[in-house]
Amino acid sequence: MCTLMTVDRDTFLADKREFVARILSDVQFNYDGLSLIAVDPLSPMSNLSINCMAVGHILNALDVFFASSSEYARIWLHTRAATTDYVGIPFNHGFTDSRGTMIQHNGIVHNYRNLHVDSFNLVDYRTDTAHNMRDDLETAMEQFANVFLIRPETGTYGVVRIWGGSLMTDGQGNYSTYGVADIRLPVDRGYAREYRLIPARQAPMAFEDERDQTDTEFAWDQVLAKKYSKAE
Repeated sequence: MCTLMTVDRDTFLADKREFVARILSDVQFNYDGLSLIAVDPLSPMSNLSINCMAVGHILNALDVFFASSSEYARIWLHTRAATTDYVGIPFNHGFTDSRGTMIQHNGIVHNYRNLHVDSFNLVDYRTDTAHNMRDDLETAMEQFANVFLIRPETGTYGVVRIWGGSLMTDGQGNYSTYGVADIRLPVDRGYAREYRLIPARQAPMAFEDERDQTDTEFAWDQVLAKKYSKAE
């Protein structure tokens, strides 16, 4: 199934190897697209939403977002296992609804409007708060949905879990479909929680990684290609 993750910069950098390993593991089973959202609460014009098909692009972007010169404090990541026949960048989600809320979702939403991607049905639900979306999904008798709602215009983000599937947290605003680092506390069913977006603190001037230091541009696609070719 699709996976979700949201993590702040300090938490990610403290356990970078574990988070990268988790992302690579998720992509092995969810290879139909990725979405990365990064929000800068102090500069909304800098907010970014990236949809792509290669995990290397995501890992490269994370290195940029969490570098010392970056203002991004938190990212939201989605890996997709398509539940429809439509696969490609236009069908990846995160997507943005008419209110400007960026949405990521894993699970299944009934495709009652015959849309190419079932998650697009979420625009019909109230996204002004996580609590309202939870109530709408429960009223519609949806059984399997985890949803991230990112609202840069109000400086908030929300987290929703209905009944099926799994979602973990560390109790500090970080979440993951599967446990990673300290994100291992199960989230209750029928869950809705709102958070404020907190501006980034000064990041470390440098951080270590596992990449081959001869790759001067640190291109993850190249490094991953080397790794897999050696494994073969």
